[in-house]
Amino acid sequence: MSDCESVIYARETLDNATRNLDRLLVMHYAAGPLRDTNCDQTPVHCIVVQDADGRQTVFCAFSDAPCENPELELLDRFSVFVDKHLDYNWLCWGGGDDRYGPMQIAQRHSILGGTPNEIPANHQINLPAALKIIYGAGFADHPRLPSLLAMNGCSISGILSNEELIKASAQRDVAALRRDVERKVRGLFEILVLHNKGELKTKAASPQPPTPLPAPVQLLTSWRDILITLGKRNNDKERQVVGRLNQTCNGPIKIPGQGRQPLVDKAELIGWWNHLTVMAETQNRTSDTKASVDSQYDYARGGKVVPNISGEVKKRRKDRRS
Repeated sequence: MSDCESVIYARETLDNATRNLDRLLVMHYAAGPLRDTNCDQTPVHCIVVQDADGRQTVFCAFSDAPCENPELELLDRFSVFVDKHLDYNWLCWGGGDDRYGPMQIAQRHSILGGTPNEIPANHQINLPAALKIIYGAGFADHPRLPSLLAMNGCSISGILSNEELIKASAQRDVAALRRDVERKVRGLFEILVLHNKGELKTKAASPQPPTPLPAPVQLLTSWRDILITLGKRNNDKERQVVGRLNQTCNGPIKIPGQGRQPLVDKAELIGWWNHLTVMAETQNRTSDTKASVDSQYDYARGGKVVPNISGEVKKRRKDRRS
């Protein structure tokens, strides 16, 4: 996919999300080293999902309810929620691989013995990836989410730094982790809205409108269409004439095989036919001129008059001596 096509696709993806807010969910989560496990995957502590009306659904691993594995219980409940919303668009901060995002959550759930319902890849919207394509790689300083929110005057109260996240996880500070994820989820939606309004401020230069893609080639796939385009009658005689010219004059019409219909780019066909017309007119004028010269008559000792052409034909020196 070209750069232009990537920008157009990213814009259309975000535009589609805002056009279908009733089918949009915004998701973020907290994960990080917490306790010794036999798994090499990052534990998930808290997931928050928000709809376009601001209603949030929270899944936390540190529940007061007694259970053998709070993280597995969290992921089981989240999987049930996902199953009920598979046809929604999910706006996430990250995704597309197993390091962070929906795929990492599903892998973690599977490692713990659960049966994850994965968010379909074509329903995941990786917001930072789209912003990077549209605004450029330097659209915000790291960490990008709180930096972008602050740049646009959005509150970052409650958002933890990486060091604070690690500390909160180690201390099982459920309240701090939940506040962090809830604020980030609201921030994702605020960024989407600002982008849609054309008001999102970034460190990169203002996004330029992408160069429009060229119009698709219009193909003619039958002799009928070809003859009509050339202003000819749709009959065997005209078809044979055009076919013969196509063979002898390097025409653009392609015949895939015997008994198959022709194929040609309409614009290329018209250009070729117009060129033939100009060539034919030029040849006709040359023939007419020759005929006029052939009908010349003596005008004076120094030359001959050509009746159909203004001026005269000068004799060469040897003609004058004769």
